[in-house]
Amino acid sequence: MGGNLGKLSAARRRQARAKMVLGVRVFIADQNGKFTEHLVHTLDITPDGARVAGLREPPQVGQTVALQRRALKRSFKVVWVLQQGCEYQLGLQAADAGREHWQLEIPATQDEYVPR
Repeated sequence: MGGNLGKLSAARRRQARAKMVLGVRVFIADQNGKFTEHLVHTLDITPDGARVAGLREPPQVGQTVALQRRALKRSFKVVWVLQQGCEYQLGLQAADAGREHWQLEIPATQDEYVPR
């Protein structure tokens, strides 16, 4: 599973990204419903999503995963998967948009984001 599968260009994003590295846990269900836990980190975040890196085995695009930061655990949909060497990056979008996912103030940073 290599390459860019559905990754949005900066001009097509719905929200600007804030570069922020946070340690998080991703829980991915296998075909039998058994969850595996992966310690990864964000590269950047939005109020309703994230780009995470550090996975050795990625989930499928469209799959729902759980992402945990501290005691807060939320569901995210895998929007795209990108292989970087022996690791994978994921583009994640919150399954429950509008809820607080990060428990921190996301700084307003300049991005190549162009609102529609």
